[in-house]
Amino acid sequence: MRMELLRTETLLILAMLHLVTAQITMPHLCLMAYCRCDRRTREVSCLDNMFTEVPTEIPYSTRTLQLIGQNFTVLERISFNTMRSLRKLKLARDNIRSVMDDALSNVPKLKRLDMNTNFLERVPAPVSKMTSLKELILHTNHISSLEVTTFANLTQLQILDLEGNMIIDLPVCVFAQLWQLAILDLSNNSISTLSAEMFGNLSRLEELHLTHNMIQHVSPGWLSSMPNVWVLQLGSALNHEFPDAGKNLLTTAGTDFLSNVELLVVSDNNLSEIPCKQFGRFPYLTHLDLSFNSIQGIPQACFMRLTRLVLLELNNNAITSLEYGDFFDSYSIWTLDLSGNFIEELPPGVFIGSSLGSLDLSFNSIRRLNNESFIALDYLMELYLSSNRLEKLPKSAFRPLLSIRLIDLRLNHLTRITNQFSNMTTLTNLGLSRNSIARISPEAFQGCTNLRGLFLDSNRLTTVSEETFKLPNLVDVKLYDNPWHCDCRIKWMREAMSKPKKHPWMVYTDAQNVESYKGIVCASPTAFENISMFLIKDDETFRLICTTYVSPLAIEFIVGISFAIIASSTLCYVAKLYCKVREMERSGAETGKCLS
Repeated sequence: MRMELLRTETLLILAMLHLVTAQITMPHLCLMAYCRCDRRTREVSCLDNMFTEVPTEIPYSTRTLQLIGQNFTVLERISFNTMRSLRKLKLARDNIRSVMDDALSNVPKLKRLDMNTNFLERVPAPVSKMTSLKELILHTNHISSLEVTTFANLTQLQILDLEGNMIIDLPVCVFAQLWQLAILDLSNNSISTLSAEMFGNLSRLEELHLTHNMIQHVSPGWLSSMPNVWVLQLGSALNHEFPDAGKNLLTTAGTDFLSNVELLVVSDNNLSEIPCKQFGRFPYLTHLDLSFNSIQGIPQACFMRLTRLVLLELNNNAITSLEYGDFFDSYSIWTLDLSGNFIEELPPGVFIGSSLGSLDLSFNSIRRLNNESFIALDYLMELYLSSNRLEKLPKSAFRPLLSIRLIDLRLNHLTRITNQFSNMTTLTNLGLSRNSIARISPEAFQGCTNLRGLFLDSNRLTTVSEETFKLPNLVDVKLYDNPWHCDCRIKWMREAMSKPKKHPWMVYTDAQNVESYKGIVCASPTAFENISMFLIKDDETFRLICTTYVSPLAIEFIVGISFAIIASSTLCYVAKLYCKVREMERSGAETGKCLS
């Protein structure tokens, strides 16, 4: 009897455990056939359904709810039941213009609320009461103003995104209660003033984004309340009609240092000078962007205090010249972008004191280089000189580049290549496209044992020697868009198309699925005009013959002799004709004398 009773109790306990386990592991129920439900993550996604009301069939155990592309206009209550499991709610592109007071009353533990791309004109009152929120995304709305109390209850907030609104003024202490805030995005607004009072108590802020605003006034020391910022985005932040607005843009209170700032963007602010003195406040800066300003020159040793700077962007300014020592004691800089300026020449030693790995000088007005333009660049791997005005290259201009791998000389005015690149054993890619190159010496790339890519397309080449391409690692060569003269001198090209073992680069297919031999079109002679070389059949290659022409000097000599003979013959004829006429007038004896 006891055994049966014990067995019954055991079975009851096991049954209860099974029920409890079943309840815990019960699959996520989803009765919404028009939405996507993920039972594993307990996520419900309703996309572009154009609902006018929030669906009522949302499972109570949902953790992530996405209602995207609907037509709510007025956001009413999310669910009639309390959804204590809901942590993430996305209401993007829903045409929401207003939010009911009880709309969020049944989601008390919400951590992330995303209401981007709607028509909200202010931060909804129910949102301001969500004390559990850690992320609030309100970008691309019509919010024009903030109240001092808007974020007063959001003490747990870590991310606040207000990008793409119409905010003009930031009330004093509007962020005062956001002690946990790490990321603040105010980009693409119309903010006109910056002051320390606006950003008070943001001691844990790590990223501040103010790109594309209309700032007219900046109070000194406005950054002092954010000592832990490491990303500072100020591109296009200033109103260009107020030239003095940028004087305090990088100031802190007294001698305070923003020792955590690693990324500083001050692009497109109409700055005419580099604020060298203020760089001392950012000792740990690794990336500095000063592009798209009106900077005309680089003060000597301007960046020497930035001992950890790796990337420096000075592109698209008004720099006309570089001087010796401009980058003195800038050994930490690895990537330097000077493209899009008005530099005409590179004087000797301009990069002394640096250890660059990548240098971009494209889209300038450089007319010439000299043999010392790149001295002291022992570690340079990439050199960009495209879209300049170079007509010729000095013999030893690139010799100091002991580690160079890529040289880009496209879109210049070069006419010939001799031996400027020979024996550059580290070079792997050379761009010479879209120049005016008509001649390449057979030994032009001799000794470039690691050269893999050679781009000679869109030039004026009519012929080229097979010796030019006898390189062990060459795999990609571009030769299209040249006026090739198809004769015996480039017959080797057609043979290489059929027998690629000797020149494997001829049939190489690049990442864009372009085969090297395609585009090699004959411009002359007439028999092959406008015919792609790879269309010439193997049994027709005998027609690729060379015609022996008389030299221009011989032609001039022959023509000269011919003219002399013709002239002499003409004179004799005229003389005889004259004598014949006189014969009719004089005696026979005199006439015979004339014709003898």
